[in-house]
Amino acid sequence: MKKIGILFQKFMFRSTMDEYSPEYTRISILYIFILINISLNILFSFIDLFIIHNPFLGVISSLIVIVMLYALYILYKHYNYIRAAYIGSAILYITFLLIAVMEKGEQFTLIWTYFLTPFALITLGTKRGIRIIGSYLILLFLITYTGIGHWQDGHWGFPSYFRFIASHILMLYVIYTVLDQFEKANTKIAQLRIQEKEQHKMLEQLSQTDPLTGLRNRRSLKERFAHELHYAHTKNRFFAFFLLDVDYFKNFNDTYGHKQGDELLIKIAHAMAKHAGEEHAFRIGGDEFAGLLVAETDEEIKQKIVKLRRDIASLQINFEVHEIEPHATVSIGAHIVNGDNEDFNQVFEHADIALYQAKAQGRDQIVFH
Repeated sequence: MKKIGILFQKFMFRSTMDEYSPEYTRISILYIFILINISLNILFSFIDLFIIHNPFLGVISSLIVIVMLYALYILYKHYNYIRAAYIGSAILYITFLLIAVMEKGEQFTLIWTYFLTPFALITLGTKRGIRIIGSYLILLFLITYTGIGHWQDGHWGFPSYFRFIASHILMLYVIYTVLDQFEKANTKIAQLRIQEKEQHKMLEQLSQTDPLTGLRNRRSLKERFAHELHYAHTKNRFFAFFLLDVDYFKNFNDTYGHKQGDELLIKIAHAMAKHAGEEHAFRIGGDEFAGLLVAETDEEIKQKIVKLRRDIASLQINFEVHEIEPHATVSIGAHIVNGDNEDFNQVFEHADIALYQAKAQGRDQIVFH
């Protein structure tokens, strides 16, 4: 029994949604209603055909079973609960009107007519459901009006008719009001969830972005590093990690001020993003930048890094504090990997050693380690 219950629960809540939604309530009601309806009408068709010997009612019950099986197929296979709800509402709509016409209120059969209102409003929502209920009640009131003085051996009079109308309208008003407020509350909750996700996404982006240059920061470097290294390994391509420092940046900052220093870093960042790509360029602290490159040959990687250094030099940023060069220059240390089983720390260390050598050899140059 426990296994059957688990299978039924999985079947009932089969969904592509990753979090709770009011649709769960509608879907679960639909599943339960359809399964109960199928079971009851199989029983009714057997009774009508073989016990009561009423082929007409037996055929109707059989047709209802077929239609409900189709609704169940749509709901489970295609997960189209709106269409399934429309089919369920249509079956109730027709069935309860037929009951009113054929049974003429005998043996409290008009009680069944109350069930369409909650079912349609809950499964279809207030906007869709109210349209169905509106036409249904108009037809139902017209049908029951013709029975005044005739149904129930004449006991169905104006007082009974008006009580019938009032109870239906009151039920519709109460259920509609409650569900309408419920839907509005869920709409607000859904909007708050969207805002919360957007804020979370923004905070996540801010936590991985350098506020001055807009490049990714050190925190996101490891994650992107592992992704690109794995990509290069699977595609049998060369992978390079390089570090870049602005030469004599402290002297520049002290001479021209932090504002000019920030403008210089922003220009360097633009050059980094241009040559390495926005997803593969990082500012990891102060005047130190890092970049990731993937290419089919190591020569292609070297050409890209050389072009990056030349483009920065071509910016012609005034750098009078530099004793040798009149313009801003950078030193770059790079490490190229081709299928080697190296981790982040090893590659970073190799690039750092190469950067140190570039500075020790006079700066404004590239060293590949």
